[in-house]
Amino acid sequence: MAVAAVRETLDRTPLLETVGLRRTFGGLVALDDVHLRIFHGEIRGLIGPNGAGKSTLAGLIAGRHKPTAGRILLEGRDITRRSGPERVLLGIAMAFQIPAVFGNLTVFENVAAAAQRVLLRRPLDFLDLRARRLAERVAEVLERVGLQDARDELARHLPYGHQRLVEIAMVLALKPRLVILDEPTQGLAPDEVAQLTALVRDLSPEATVLLIEHNLPVVLDVSHRVTVMEGGRIFFEGTPAEVEADPGVQRVYLGAGG
Repeated sequence: MAVAAVRETLDRTPLLETVGLRRTFGGLVALDDVHLRIFHGEIRGLIGPNGAGKSTLAGLIAGRHKPTAGRILLEGRDITRRSGPERVLLGIAMAFQIPAVFGNLTVFENVAAAAQRVLLRRPLDFLDLRARRLAERVAEVLERVGLQDARDELARHLPYGHQRLVEIAMVLALKPRLVILDEPTQGLAPDEVAQLTALVRDLSPEATVLLIEHNLPVVLDVSHRVTVMEGGRIFFEGTPAEVEADPGVQRVYLGAGG
């Protein structure tokens, strides 16, 4: 979908919305009054300095934490109290900063474990689940992330960057509506970063993507809009060009003087 076409959706009901979201950890305010709207088919970049609240926000959306206050809406439906596993079934899937793969399983088995969850989503699906159907789904996802030749390797034997790609493959196997990627390029070689960038771009409009990333060129390259956070709040929001040109963003995020 062209960028202009995606922007046309901004006046419609968002896929995901946070309303007055707040999260405290003891006396620390990690998020404070965060209002965020992410639209269907959009690639939304989320950037900011360390400690800005980016990963906390992503964890709240994915159901990893519960908010201290505020609401989370999926197509207008309040999912604030839904658990992480429930949100996966609703179509929200997240890849974390540290790869969450099963080291003693092969690459194929890791992705198959995720694919089974979506293939068995309905009560009677087990009657139709065949090894061939599962294998086709896993092979499709592995080819998409470039790991088809590593399918029989144990995940623990893979380089760190490839373990990141295995986790992303597990997320894609769930066929999510909202994909949350938390620092996906961390630990990747330049050619792997280029491959991942192409993959993220290719996900839209099939899925909506929330991309949390310190690699600013990647964010500006693939995002339709970018949200900038500072001190647990949304500081600025706009197109990549607007974000790159804003003096406040340059000062807060890029460390420019003035």
